[in-house]
Amino acid sequence: MQKNKILKIILLVVSLILCLLVLFYIAFTNIYRQDYKNIIEQTLQEITINNSSLNTNLVLSIIKQESKFNSTAKSSKDAFGLMQLTFSTAKEVASKLSLNISIEDLYNPEINIKLGVNYLNYLFTIFDDKQLVILSYNAGFNKVKTWLNNNELTIENGIYQTPYKETNIYVKKVLQNEKIYNLIKG
Repeated sequence: MQKNKILKIILLVVSLILCLLVLFYIAFTNIYRQDYKNIIEQTLQEITINNSSLNTNLVLSIIKQESKFNSTAKSSKDAFGLMQLTFSTAKEVASKLSLNISIEDLYNPEINIKLGVNYLNYLFTIFDDKQLVILSYNAGFNKVKTWLNNNELTIENGIYQTPYKETNIYVKKVLQNEKIYNLIKG
């Protein structure tokens, strides 16, 4: 009798642990989604990459932070789609790619990712530093150049700190996202 009770308790505990692991896995894969990974990889293959830091996991990390994988996202600052591109930035990148785009095109994942990845690649021609590129993606490269020229960037725990709290949080989250994507890369 006693052995049956112990066995039932062990089975119950094991079942609960398995259920928790399954729930954790489901939650984790929902938080660290890999939607559009094929589009990102195809886009990266189509360009000459200016820095080895520009890779699928960095792009996934930026998409996660910018739009949480919502292709119809629009910010209060008029940034559109997965990678939250402003129309002026998107138009500039599109012209370099000989593309004619509309704002509606920025909601198309293939176009948005193509423009966003090419923009990141361009930023790597300005700054050969992943963190400066991430800062530029959020605050604009002219702002980052100003911070550099005025010695307004500091480093805290290996991460650049800017005068903008929002940008500091952004770069930290993108880098954290990328670390996790690198761990689950498969």
